[in-house]
Amino acid sequence: MADQENKVVWQHPEAGTIVPVASRVDFHVVLPWPDDYLIYPPLLEGLFGDGLFDTAAVIETNAGLPAGSADGTGGGTFITGNRALTAFGRVDATGWQRLNYWMLTQSTPPTITRGAGVGASAGNGYRGVVYAGGSFAVAIPHTSTFGFHRLNIQTNAGNLLASAAGTLTHAGGVYVGNGKVVAIPYNAQQFCIIDTIENTATYVGPSLGAQTGKFYGGIYIGNGRLVAIPHNAPQPVIFDVNELTVTPFGDVDESSMKYAGGIYLDHGRVAAIPYNSPYIMHIDTHAQVTRELIQVDIPEYNKYSGGVYIGDERFICMPFDASQFLFVDMKNRTATPFGTPDSRAGKYINGYFAGNGYIVAVSHNIAVETKILDLGAGYRSNVPFAGQALLTAWFNKF
Repeated sequence: MADQENKVVWQHPEAGTIVPVASRVDFHVVLPWPDDYLIYPPLLEGLFGDGLFDTAAVIETNAGLPAGSADGTGGGTFITGNRALTAFGRVDATGWQRLNYWMLTQSTPPTITRGAGVGASAGNGYRGVVYAGGSFAVAIPHTSTFGFHRLNIQTNAGNLLASAAGTLTHAGGVYVGNGKVVAIPYNAQQFCIIDTIENTATYVGPSLGAQTGKFYGGIYIGNGRLVAIPHNAPQPVIFDVNELTVTPFGDVDESSMKYAGGIYLDHGRVAAIPYNSPYIMHIDTHAQVTRELIQVDIPEYNKYSGGVYIGDERFICMPFDASQFLFVDMKNRTATPFGTPDSRAGKYINGYFAGNGYIVAVSHNIAVETKILDLGAGYRSNVPFAGQALLTAWFNKF
């Protein structure tokens, strides 16, 4: 960071120009940086206000949007302007389709209304929807009934790129730059690269074997690489998009359904969100070591699914069967449940930060409404939540 003429600026270590912060919040700015701008913290500057967090001050509001069925939704992501996306499970009695956008009105709190849908009408749906830059997003299929759909977020037109290989194929996806998204293998035996520019979806790399429920979610870590979060797999793996290599590392365990989703911290460090594991796992992808860092003292299995980064190595886990949300502070190594207790199962599958101090918790159970969390006045910000920040490893993933 540097200070020139009282303007906060940032210089990419591999770029030759210094770019004022003010010019980076525009969605249409063409940036000269390599793809690794996806993991540089200055892109988040100002989005979280002063970042003061008080669990007692969080206000919960039902958004009025139930999930598509008992199989529920497959996650959501904020796009730009006032638009967000979700990928549904099954169609319900009102005719909700597989892939829908939601319009977020940036009021206080924001309101959400449903847009038109595209996609098929049966099966177990999607597990993740990932923004791919420009006008496109990709829905990640969870079953063979659904293929990889590319959605034009300007026209709401979708097209099928390719069928998924097998059943319960993928769980989450990661944007890796240049219009490309990588689908994370759940039962699939390979990673899949979806190219929204070339309009293709291709299985690549070595076989990962026939194990079911391998990984659940992934995080971009720079230089064309991502780390896949172990669900049933005994270790996380690093997938290199350029070399098409898979590198297992770390010492986790052989137990089932350990983690579901992760959070990027900084400098290649990732936190894995506990599903059945009693710990939040710290993953250092540079040193290629793992550590069970923070114990989560709650009795439920299937605890959390996905989480939302809120700045300064802190994040909120979305409760699946756990009765409350979980505020995690990695620096202080604390995990604090908060919010109105709710004993219903399968509540939320994921969540996303919607700007100006608001989080959207995306429902999974048809009986549970999608919820808006207001983090409080300390998270209000005058910085538009748009532009390249939406493509960073902190936000654009499952």
